Amino acid sequence: MINFFRKKNSLFLFFAYNSLAFTFFLIIFLLFPKLDIIISNFFFLEGKFLSDKYIFIKDLRAFLKNLMICIPILALVFLLKNIIDKKRKIIDRIKFRTKFFCIGLILGPILGSGLIANLYFKENWGRARPVHIEEFGGTKNFTPAFIKSDQCETNCSWISGETSAAFSFVMGTIILKNSLFFVLNIILGILVFFCRLTMGGHFFTDNIFSVIFMFYIAIIYRILVSKFFK
Repeated sequence: MINFFRKKNSLFLFFAYNSLAFTFFLIIFLLFPKLDIIISNFFFLEGKFLSDKYIFIKDLRAFLKNLMICIPILALVFLLKNIIDKKRKIIDRIKFRTKFFCIGLILGPILGSGLIANLYFKENWGRARPVHIEEFGGTKNFTPAFIKSDQCETNCSWISGETSAAFSFVMGTIILKNSLFFVLNIILGILVFFCRLTMGGHFFTDNIFSVIFMFYIAIIYRILVSKFFK
């Protein structure tokens, strides 16, 4: 399975499509901010979110969280094993792309989910989660996307940390020639996206802009690797 990113101008096209998506969703949700409530309402039945009715969603979320913890750990172990394995000759060491693939799997969650999503946005934006707002049985007021608020003190809704973590792995999978890992990465991200919506943990905009922001980080990483480390 050949990677789309091997094609000429593919990275520019990825950047262009991502920017187009950013502009589209930004305009739509600035003009119609309550679309977030409408979308969340599709997953809110009989006074509760789908995850309270279908417990497998919570089990799936727990599995995906553990998987996202294991991925960077395994990547780190693989890198360290290669470094300390002095019996192997230099020419047998892991290939350039594989090395930066692993580094991307480690740095992605640290930068994307850790610093950008959790440390910056979630601790400073103050947006209440869907499950906490009045429309879904809570006590907090709804805040549109991109608007700072005082409805949440810590670990807030904007943006999704778990969706950011899932799509931050694109920082690594965008490096490979074979697109299999990239496709698996997208599937992982979609599943996490689904879980966060159906649990009332995040609005659609919390998730979709997490995806877009992580794609930008992946593009920057790919450019830096191509420019300075080849």
